[in-house]
Amino acid sequence: MENPLECGVAGFGDEAGFINIVKLHAEDPGVDLLAIHGELPRGQKRSAELFKSVTAATDKPVLAFGRSTYSCLDESRAFQEEAGMPFLQAIKPTLRALAGLGLYGERRQLGVPKLAAASGNAADLEGENLNTLLQRHGIGLPKQAMAGTAVDAAVKAKEIGFPVAIKLIAAEVVHKTESGAVVLGLKSAEEVQAEGQKLLTKTLGRGHLLIQEMVQGTEVLIGARTDPQYGPFLMVGLGGIFVEVLKDVSIRLLPIDEREARAMLRELRGYKVLEGVRGQKPRDVDALVKAMVGLSDIFAAHRNRLSDMEINPIMVRAQSGGAAAVDVRLVRK
Repeated sequence: MENPLECGVAGFGDEAGFINIVKLHAEDPGVDLLAIHGELPRGQKRSAELFKSVTAATDKPVLAFGRSTYSCLDESRAFQEEAGMPFLQAIKPTLRALAGLGLYGERRQLGVPKLAAASGNAADLEGENLNTLLQRHGIGLPKQAMAGTAVDAAVKAKEIGFPVAIKLIAAEVVHKTESGAVVLGLKSAEEVQAEGQKLLTKTLGRGHLLIQEMVQGTEVLIGARTDPQYGPFLMVGLGGIFVEVLKDVSIRLLPIDEREARAMLRELRGYKVLEGVRGQKPRDVDALVKAMVGLSDIFAAHRNRLSDMEINPIMVRAQSGGAAAVDVRLVRK
């Protein structure tokens, strides 16, 4: 942020001239709030009338700030009370306060969208119905197929085309990567059969194998769950498993529309990755936004049955290439 006005008290000879300039800018319809330089008195007598006159001249938020931190005395606090405005200390905390006040004002104007009653069909969360539900809500899927045996998995892999990934699907397997239930980059039917057999032995034959095409793109995590205090919310972050390490996430209460989804993505420190860096093409942000809105709608409709729904990762291809939900995890209540 740059100084929109730099005049200084010295340039006008006294504090009154400075305050009059501030009042003129308060009248500008393009100014929404004012932060003016001013420190509280410490050990000297000063009148708060000039600062008080600013707040009396406008209904816009006004605060004063000092460039650095300093100690306050009883007379400092009394001056602040009389002036009728907060006196903040140091530039960065002041900017954070201004940003927070702006966000609060924006949220007050937008209001809180009403969350519709949970009306989803329980059958839509099962098997192939879930895949249909995801695609109907704009969440793309990779080429994939289910197999009950390693031999069948090899046949399905040929139909999909190599290379493929295979994943063990079983009730006791929640986090597939941590459980060693994922094998990537298999290039032949023989590899698929051998690795598939190893995976099935982990569940004594009670599991199934999911065969998927290897999707190239930027890894993104999107997930929804219900907070006991605030209610259902959506989270998005770049990096798949690195979300937990980098803590680069954005969160909103449901429901989420396209405008809100784009705002969430722009908040991420890693958003430039989606715009394209180091020779990489821009990612298909439109497809990712549709997937975020789709997950919001699905979870909101089924929140009476689900405590958690996560896509980790959704692979966002190059611009116009779409996005594919590589791993979808449901946690039922």
